[in-house]
Amino acid sequence: MSNDFDFFLILSVLAILFVLWLLIRSFKTQPKTKEPSINTEKKKAVRIERIHSKAQSTCTSPNDIKPKKPRVMGFLFLLNDKSIFAYVRVSSVGAQAWGDETIEIKAPLLRFIERFLRTEDQESLLIDIIREEGPSADLLAQAIDEKGMPLGEPYPVGLKAGDFPMPQPIYLKQLKRWTVQSLTMAYHSAFYRSTAAEMAILMKAENNLAALKNTSFDSGAFLLSEAYLLLIKLVEESCHHKRSQLWNRYWGVIEHDNFRYTEQLDRLERLVISQTFVQTQKLPFLLMRTSTSSGKWYNALNY
Repeated sequence: MSNDFDFFLILSVLAILFVLWLLIRSFKTQPKTKEPSINTEKKKAVRIERIHSKAQSTCTSPNDIKPKKPRVMGFLFLLNDKSIFAYVRVSSVGAQAWGDETIEIKAPLLRFIERFLRTEDQESLLIDIIREEGPSADLLAQAIDEKGMPLGEPYPVGLKAGDFPMPQPIYLKQLKRWTVQSLTMAYHSAFYRSTAAEMAILMKAENNLAALKNTSFDSGAFLLSEAYLLLIKLVEESCHHKRSQLWNRYWGVIEHDNFRYTEQLDRLERLVISQTFVQTQKLPFLLMRTSTSSGKWYNALNY
């Protein structure tokens, strides 16, 4: 029996050893678990295209752009037979106010102008009386745009011919006297800025322009004084041939390198040009209100 026990014990030990060997072998042959490697290399960004619905365009086609509303620049006032009685308009250039007398505008016409004719900076209002008519005559208003084209049809606005200022006779002597006075004041202002030697030459030239020939003076004050003096002589001269000679001398003065144009000279120069022209023309009855005249109306000349 002991032999059987020993044999059983030996078999048990061998079985245990065999099991242990199998376990050890299985652990040795099992593959090792690799740890995930971390790639530190930077990858290039990949652009991702997204498909989406097209947004509504904010651009407007030429057909969607609304045309600019034309600006009313004036009104023709017509009689019942469609003849023109007066023209009231906005103007940036084209007229020169003159004289010191203000012209009163009646309330109905003034209200119409303030409501329908708005002026901007550097713009003036002009009233041109084309013909005379009885004060009770009814008027039709025809709007005019920036291109001088009519807007719509003439329509009654409740104004009569008597609401407009009555044309007053304009005398050339009165205009000439006022122009010479304005030029003389400007001439004296430039004269007193000249040197004593320049003043002596200018005083001689007031009686005889020949004193200005072959002078070496070319200061700004002297040239400006000479320009005003020539404009005075232009207004006083009635001979067309002599006026042409004076104009040529005037253009030569203002083209000098040392000459400096002024706003006052530009205004008075235009006034003389207008007067030189109207010496052989019939003066229209024209009124003007500028942006700096504090709402007052003055006589005016067309350029």
